[in-house]
Amino acid sequence: MSSENQAALNYLEHIQRNTYIALGIQPLWMLDGHADFVEKFAAQFYESSDVKNSMTLEEFRKGTRDSLFGSLDSPISSYQDPAFYFLLSHMTSEIEGILDEQKVEIYPRPIFGSLPTGRVNGVALRVPDSDQLIVLLEDGLFGFANLTAKAVSRVFPLKGEGDGRLTFSVGESDWKKEFAARPDVVERFVELLLAYLIGGHPHAARPYLPEPKYEGITSLLRDSMELFVLSHEYGHCISGHLDMGQTKKAMLGGEETDEVLTSWNQEIEADVAGLGIMLAVMRKRGFDLSLSFWGVDFFFGCIEIVERAVSILRTGRAEVPISSTHPPTELRREMMHRVLKNSVPEEHAAGPLQLAGIVASILNEFWLACEPVLQKVYEDHTELAPAWRQ
Repeated sequence: MSSENQAALNYLEHIQRNTYIALGIQPLWMLDGHADFVEKFAAQFYESSDVKNSMTLEEFRKGTRDSLFGSLDSPISSYQDPAFYFLLSHMTSEIEGILDEQKVEIYPRPIFGSLPTGRVNGVALRVPDSDQLIVLLEDGLFGFANLTAKAVSRVFPLKGEGDGRLTFSVGESDWKKEFAARPDVVERFVELLLAYLIGGHPHAARPYLPEPKYEGITSLLRDSMELFVLSHEYGHCISGHLDMGQTKKAMLGGEETDEVLTSWNQEIEADVAGLGIMLAVMRKRGFDLSLSFWGVDFFFGCIEIVERAVSILRTGRAEVPISSTHPPTELRREMMHRVLKNSVPEEHAAGPLQLAGIVASILNEFWLACEPVLQKVYEDHTELAPAWRQ
């Protein structure tokens, strides 16, 4: 590791440590019992899946440990969740591979980390006395996306899976019928949202496994969303937004940091660039436009729910303040739909937009179920978790 990268890693660890101390909390993965939880959950998954036909439970447990906790000899902050680092390493490697193939220079090359920022959008920080850049992602965002993908997939009108292809019904009446038939899924989603915003982390909610036939749609929805989030940040880098951007003093961990400021136009540009990168990665994985583009609507739907919920729990009203740096979520969604329509023939855009629309509609139904519960929680004067009170 270069001395500059080591300095950036040290700074990331410094910010993480001070933030956790200032908030009076510990990283979830450091808490007593978390390793035992991983072991038990691995056993539950093993017994409910076909993997037991190809390996022993101990072999599967070892593979799970290696995957979730990665190599602890890796250059990683001691406050960084190893499971999150493992996922980041794999996805950023795929993204940078695509950009290398396209001969696109990545500058500055970001160092990613997670932190309970209480912000649904990433935060870019300049490393003092360096050209290095740290991009912080809200600590629970990917966990929330994973569990939300389970909920959405369970009410999605899945017809079946044959020849390696997922088959859906795109009829509105079909998914609404499935939604009405699964009040337990809605209940779990409400529990998830409260666990994230009040309990402090989405994994404070009860864990559960999706039925095997829904695992495919869950992973596709989650992966396309997470890749879009990371690709958006790379979009800023390759568009030159972060190496010349203005900064402002922002408090993190009880101290001032230099946060890079972006404009609405730059955020849209990063969305456009990020969309192209994400689609290229998903295409290389072997997935078509429909099973890739829906991750965009899934992301915007997720952060819209979180922003509205935080607003209710703070003020009693679902009114998201206008940001000076990030356009409203609905505007970003509309722009991505417009980009798709202008990029491919009309007949090729129709399917992806229809599928993305179903995802957005299902998330809206989840929101409608959450809103009265959140109002009651607000009236009971229940406090947000420390990260969301910043």
